[in-house]
Amino acid sequence: VEGVLGAQWERMYNPLGRTDPQGVLVLQHAVEAGQLRAYAPGLRLSRLLNFSAEKGGTKEVLLRLGSPGVAARGRVVDERGRPISGVELAVVQFGNRATSQFFRSDAKGQFAMDWLEATRHLVLGRRVVDGVTHIGYARVDLTSGAAPEMELVLKPGLELSGVMKNEAGDPLVQVQVGVQLSVDGVYDVPFTQRTTRTMAGGAYVLSGLPAGTYRGRAGDDVETRGQFELRAGQKNTWNPVIPV
Repeated sequence: VEGVLGAQWERMYNPLGRTDPQGVLVLQHAVEAGQLRAYAPGLRLSRLLNFSAEKGGTKEVLLRLGSPGVAARGRVVDERGRPISGVELAVVQFGNRATSQFFRSDAKGQFAMDWLEATRHLVLGRRVVDGVTHIGYARVDLTSGAAPEMELVLKPGLELSGVMKNEAGDPLVQVQVGVQLSVDGVYDVPFTQRTTRTMAGGAYVLSGLPAGTYRGRAGDDVETRGQFELRAGQKNTWNPVIPV
């Protein structure tokens, strides 16, 4: 069983324990709410369950595993085709962020998933070396059953920079700006959200991003939004203007 306990829910679910031979797991935590789901090799994930309990009370919940899942396999390599071990990996089903599952590549850079639905998925990988983020993603279509072994290539992440101003042309300092990779049908794409605050002169820099289409949000009390492409081999900029 994995999940998040507490009111501040996150997108990465943490292992909480294993069930006993009767399929029971007792969690003794001083929390009043959270999210839970169950996983077993070869079976589809249970539905994500939101729960709440009265302070000092108990709560019994039922997590029902799905039918046998579809398998997908692959390996993670660098730009030269060399396998990479220990890479953080995530897989998420198109149109259903609650299916996000996190794992790592093995000593040979290989990975396997046997719990997936027979639909389309996005597989992402991330590795940080000497402060530099190497990142990549690939689509896999399982609508017709198991797919051929995929190869996930990690490349140094791209940088996005810009200057934030208001409509009068004044630079805005210490104002929040953030971006998120936008892939049709996938919401809250793992590893691809970056947030920072502007520096002197309204400048900001976000790094470690894969190429692709992004949604941007800038501002605190008043926001502006944008959509733009990040491409390798060029300077990528977004200069948000905040309404006065």
